[in-house]
Amino acid sequence: MYSQLQSIVSSVSSSQSYGPQYQAVVIPLTKDSKDLSGFAIGAQTKTALEDVMNCDFFAQDRERASWVKGQGEDQASFFLLLQLGAESEISRDSVRNSFGEACKMASARGFESLAYLLPDNACYAKDFDAGIEGALLASYRFTNYQKEEKLKQSLKKISFYLDAEDQVGSLSERLNEITKTVDCVFVARDWSNQPTNELGPDRYTEEVEALAAKAGLNCTVMHEDELIKRGMNLIMAVGKASVERPRLIHLEYKPKAPAKAKIALVGKGVMYDTGGLSLKPSASMMGMKMDMSGSGCVVSTILAAAALELPVHVHVVTPVVENAVAGNATRPGDVVAAKNGKTVEIENTDAEGRLILADALCYAEDLGVDRIVDVATLTGACLIALGDEIAAVLSSDEETKQMILESSKLRGEKIWPLPLEENYKKLLKSPIADLRNIGGRNAGTITAALFLKEFVEKTKWAHLDIAGPSDTEKELPICPRGGTGFSTMTLVEFLKRC
Repeated sequence: MYSQLQSIVSSVSSSQSYGPQYQAVVIPLTKDSKDLSGFAIGAQTKTALEDVMNCDFFAQDRERASWVKGQGEDQASFFLLLQLGAESEISRDSVRNSFGEACKMASARGFESLAYLLPDNACYAKDFDAGIEGALLASYRFTNYQKEEKLKQSLKKISFYLDAEDQVGSLSERLNEITKTVDCVFVARDWSNQPTNELGPDRYTEEVEALAAKAGLNCTVMHEDELIKRGMNLIMAVGKASVERPRLIHLEYKPKAPAKAKIALVGKGVMYDTGGLSLKPSASMMGMKMDMSGSGCVVSTILAAAALELPVHVHVVTPVVENAVAGNATRPGDVVAAKNGKTVEIENTDAEGRLILADALCYAEDLGVDRIVDVATLTGACLIALGDEIAAVLSSDEETKQMILESSKLRGEKIWPLPLEENYKKLLKSPIADLRNIGGRNAGTITAALFLKEFVEKTKWAHLDIAGPSDTEKELPICPRGGTGFSTMTLVEFLKRC
């Protein structure tokens, strides 16, 4: 259905098995060491590469990547000299991004096969797995509605060659893990990129059910009768004006071995957000198909957990709605009781994400889990505060927050902690209800998180606001324009640490 990465064969092998059968070959170099003796390539090609390396435009970093036609026995290949920078500047992120850029450059030329060569003395050898992540993540394309063949992914084979034979086995295992995880990131990206006329609540539910069945997950879908019975009135309040009715999806993964922890992931699934009667300006509606990105990421994470057979018991809870406009739509000023009995004065129907998450968090806590993490494109304030590349984490538990931050650093997804300032809770006071759903212009990301905190009574909890990095309007080294699948890599790593 999705799984486009499975059309690309990837492998890790010893350099001794490398042969000149690749159309594109990447030669990663550092500014401090430009010795080509460790690379398994012909002498004539090495000479041609050295000629380019000695040119001012390459030596002075005016061009960080240069194509060179192979010579002699390598004449069927094009070689990409990839400048990683000074050794002191190289990091997991820079290796990941550089390898990603190289993959995109090979694809842009229409090449079908790509190899990366790594000498055993490379200073970045410990971060080579990050390079693999970057190359595979960068292979993504979303061309479902485009006919031009040149826009589609041309690569059919990506190989990684190591001089250090003793590392081939461990890195092959790591490649298998990365491939399964990245495949699930692509599922999240595809869902974010799909237009709502093709992927509304009904179709999304069908696809989640199909993938859950394939992965061996338990899947329960609660429709409006069940939502009303369980007192999840906030989900109903947001979704009741849509022709496609509100629902809540509950997925469960149980490992075969005894679970080390029991975790709930909660994702915001607003398939399209008009703002409701607090109608968005027309320009602000573009991109609202991606308001379900939190849901897509938590569903993709549990699919990865199942594929990797992680020893963690995982629940995913995602309310799925469309925030539409109709005669029966929730009005600003309406008061609605949440699942836990707290009443909410809905002052702004465009602050809908926190409403559906409130009921979902109550439901998740009732599952008796050790920790809850919710993920949502929740506030424009987060985008203003941190920009479009950084998400925010706010948590009631320091250990959970640190686990998320460490996971995000390792997997290259930028997340920054913001405080849960209790003094700001007064901004959520309502004159007629327990809470109001907005706290004013100031500290919008914090007050939104404080609102959510009202629906998690005892469980360790963290909130990820991914409003900025959930999609990108510019080409990134490891992702084209559109949905990024941001947080899936972090959450998978987080589950490994639980």
